[in-house]
Amino acid sequence: EIGRWRARFADLQNARLREAGAETRVDHRSLEAQEIDREATIHLGPAATALERRGVPTRRGESNRAMRARDVERCNAEPTRPAEPPAAEAEAPAPTQKSLIQALREKTARLYPTEAFPPPLEAAFANPPPARPSPTPQTAETERRRLAEEAEQALRRREADRQALLSADIPAVERHVAEWTLQRAWVTQHAPPPATELADRWGELARARREATDAEQALDALETAHADWRRTHRLGLMLLAHVPGSKRREGTARERRIAEAKAALEQARTTLEAAQKAHEARRPAAEREARQLIEEHRQQTAALQRWIEEGRALIQRAKAAQDAERARREAEARTRAEAEHRQREAEQQKPQEPGRPPAEPPAPKQEPPKFAIPAPQPKPRYPAPGG
Repeated sequence: EIGRWRARFADLQNARLREAGAETRVDHRSLEAQEIDREATIHLGPAATALERRGVPTRRGESNRAMRARDVERCNAEPTRPAEPPAAEAEAPAPTQKSLIQALREKTARLYPTEAFPPPLEAAFANPPPARPSPTPQTAETERRRLAEEAEQALRRREADRQALLSADIPAVERHVAEWTLQRAWVTQHAPPPATELADRWGELARARREATDAEQALDALETAHADWRRTHRLGLMLLAHVPGSKRREGTARERRIAEAKAALEQARTTLEAAQKAHEARRPAAEREARQLIEEHRQQTAALQRWIEEGRALIQRAKAAQDAERARREAEARTRAEAEHRQREAEQQKPQEPGRPPAEPPAPKQEPPKFAIPAPQPKPRYPAPGG
């Protein structure tokens, strides 16, 4: 049952791909049935697929890549033989100029059947075109058979479709539609990342910006605190370092911390510039990848939407076909019951044959009286003990 539905869905997908002009085709068969000598890959799933697109390796992705590498190594290890041209093509002589001109004339005559200067009207009536020959009986019989075979094939296809709809597992299709609906909602909520995020895949630019901002804020805080401290200890800064109450040594330490904060800010700005240059270098590839992800996201959403619509249409058709078949069987059962009833009535109303006594009705079954006393039964005689 599942294999038949997979084949049906594969046919529907291939029909839509053919209508869209895409060369890709879907094959539901296994690799062994397709006679393909390679290892089967593992289905990643939506979560692993999203991680792989963001560049985060997963266990299933690594396993699939290892399988593909083994397949490539096996294909490269197999000896390949150069294709030899057929003997007929190798020995075919090159066309001459006369044959090319004759072929061009024949092609022109086929494309332009009318002459450039048609003959006068009298000449046309003088030489009328030959009448089309009437079809022979064999040709007519062949055409009739061909039309009959086409009609029979169309009838078989319709009957096969009807039987498929009658044997359709509607709850299973409804479960598939529900799963596709959930997948579409998940895909809609998880949009592909923008190019800026793809270019800064490991967060180097964001980390550099954060470090530069923190260093700038730390320097501002130290300079503000140092300015307030100098205003507060203006007199202590005037004293010499060895005089009690002097603030010169503390001021020197504060200035040293401010210098270290300035150096850290310069280092953070240098790192930020390098991260920005690397980000700009990765930006074109990230934009291409973002466009590809957006297109894949759109195709996946469209495919899920198409599957959902086809599944719902299939459910409606299957329900309609099964309801119609159920109504037909009930109508047949009612018609059969009515026919049997009319037949019994006709047999009862049929007149008796002359000379044949009427059939006596069956005697009623006599039942014993409700309060009947059973007749006494004689007691069995047993032999005396010992004799």
